[in-house]
Amino acid sequence: MPSSWSAEALKSQAVAARSYARATRGGTAFDFYPDTRDQVYGGASAETTATNGAVSATARIHAVYGGKPITAFFHSSGGGYTEDSAYVFGASPYLKAVRDVDGAGKPFEARANSPWTRWTGTVDPGGSPELGVGQITNVRVLERSPSGRATKVEVSGTKGSKVVSGEYGVRQRLKSTGLRRADGSSYPAGDLPSARVSFGAACG
Repeated sequence: MPSSWSAEALKSQAVAARSYARATRGGTAFDFYPDTRDQVYGGASAETTATNGAVSATARIHAVYGGKPITAFFHSSGGGYTEDSAYVFGASPYLKAVRDVDGAGKPFEARANSPWTRWTGTVDPGGSPELGVGQITNVRVLERSPSGRATKVEVSGTKGSKVVSGEYGVRQRLKSTGLRRADGSSYPAGDLPSARVSFGAACG
C-alpha cells in the first residue's frame, strides 16, 4: 500500500500486517521473510512518517477470530475478488470469497489504478510439455471457485487431452506468451499470475 494513501487505509494495513505477524511467527533462525512470502518489508529506509503514524495509532490492535489473531493475508491486487481459502491454503471460517468493492459497489482496484484489474494474453501452445498433450489446441474450464477462478480445466492438444485441477495447477501448468495489463504495461511470458481467467474463441 502506498504511504500516500489515506490514514485510515494505512491503519487497516497496519492491523492486517500485525495480525498476520502474530498468527504466523515462530521460525527457527528467523520469523519472517522480507518479500512476498511474508511481509514485503523494505527496511527502515522504506518507513515514512505516515506509515509509522498508522502503526503507532493502532498499537496492540489485532484482527481476531475465536480470541486469536487471524492469518490476515494481504495482497496488492486480488483481481477484483478475494478467494475462499478452501481453494488455496485450506478452509478457514474468516477467509471467504468477497468482491473487492466499496459501499457504492465500485471496484477498489479500478479506483487505485491497479494494473492487475484486468489482463489479457495468449496461452503458449508449446509451453506445457509436462502435460503430454503436444501442442495445446484448446482449453476448456470445467469448474470454478465461488470467486470465478478456474479450479479444473481440460487441456486438449495434438497428442490428447488432460484435466488439470487446482488453482495453482492451472496457473503453473498453463504458460502465457506474455501478458498486457490494464495500464498497457507488459508482463513477461511464463506462469499465469491468476487462475481467474476466461478463454477466448480460440480456446472454448
